[in-house]
Amino acid sequence: TAAPAVLIQAAEIVAASQHAREQRLLRELDGRAGVGRGVCLFVDALDHTSGVSRFVLDLARAAESVHAPLTIFTCARADPAWPANVIPVEPVGSLPAPGYATLRLAVPRIAGLIERCAAIDPAAVHVSTPGPVGLSGLLAARATRAPLVATHHTDLPAYARRLVGSNLAGLAAAKALGWLYARCQRVLVRSSASARDVGALGVAPDRVRVITPGIDLSRFGPGRRDPSVWDGFPGVSRAGLKALCVGRLSAEKDIGALARMWRAAEARLARAGVGAELIVVGDGPGADALRRSVRGSRVRLLGEVRDGRLPAVYASSDLFVFPSRTETLGQVVIEAQASGLPALVSDAGGPAELVRDGVTGLVLDATDADAWALAAAALLTDDNRRRAMGLAAAAHAKRFRFERSFASFWSAHAEVAPLAPVSRAPARAGRGRTRAAATPTPQRGRP
Repeated sequence: TAAPAVLIQAAEIVAASQHAREQRLLRELDGRAGVGRGVCLFVDALDHTSGVSRFVLDLARAAESVHAPLTIFTCARADPAWPANVIPVEPVGSLPAPGYATLRLAVPRIAGLIERCAAIDPAAVHVSTPGPVGLSGLLAARATRAPLVATHHTDLPAYARRLVGSNLAGLAAAKALGWLYARCQRVLVRSSASARDVGALGVAPDRVRVITPGIDLSRFGPGRRDPSVWDGFPGVSRAGLKALCVGRLSAEKDIGALARMWRAAEARLARAGVGAELIVVGDGPGADALRRSVRGSRVRLLGEVRDGRLPAVYASSDLFVFPSRTETLGQVVIEAQASGLPALVSDAGGPAELVRDGVTGLVLDATDADAWALAAAALLTDDNRRRAMGLAAAAHAKRFRFERSFASFWSAHAEVAPLAPVSRAPARAGRGRTRAAATPTPQRGRP
């Protein structure tokens, strides 16, 4: 269990932190502090499929391509597909993720992460998630006296309210996030809606930076359309129109609204004589409840689809539906539009900022299931309008180049730390185990 593991680590955490402070002080006296001039980023659950993990791995690849000294620490089994600047360490325990019976957060040997970070001597430390690894980053920043930066990826107060069913739980989550962000020189967000949420946590506007949202556009596009991809999923045929939803299946993602919307849309489609099915990609604690609620409807729950097949699943669908109201961004909305799908999104949260209403999709009242059903049925029965929106969506998505996203991420850190300059002309994008020459990453394995 995690609690004894953390208690056992306490003494060595203190020793590692003290040693790191002494080494930093010596470097400061010699004028060598922050010699690495890079960023150490700490992230939990990088091995789980999510928008956060895809974003962080895109950061890793972008850093390699421009020789930016970014080192990413996570606690997970190594994946051969990860770039070489991702350093996984072995867990010494785990914690249950609140509200997720099947997900546990790995607990690292914290002192080892502090030592590894101190050896790099970063100019800044970044906390990407507020789990055990992220909190290790907070301790590493204190030990190395490096400025701390965080990204607000998840609306934890909203999640807590939905999952626990208590406003008190939401207030407690807000208090905890506010405590973490108060220790950061910068808090990065990926949408204006998210910036407002962070402001509500007590973060001063001059410490909040909206970084440009982006994805790896080389992976997503209409050209990835391949109807044969459906052959790999039992019960899914190549024929017929397909509405697609991608995301975690849990209460905070409004999967109940998704089920209600589709049942009503399906009735409209039946009256129009149009055959369509809803394809749901993702897993989570709400999967069984969703399966029961759509029994008898043409709904296919595919579970998790690994990144290799996901671009083809997007491009081989016809419409994207995403009713979640708790998104800080909604990266899947960008991926869907890049794949040539019109997107139906909620008017609450980040997704509304990604869609050109009436052009690349529709922004709908988050609480009006009838409006969602009408919109979905209307687009699935109007081939010309749906295809025109799909073409507009693919063109619109070209603005979300990840190079722009990485540049804004790096420049936000440069505001608080003397970072190494990066190459203006990107090298060939790193894939797999290619090491970026200028990235000072330690050896892999257990810390």
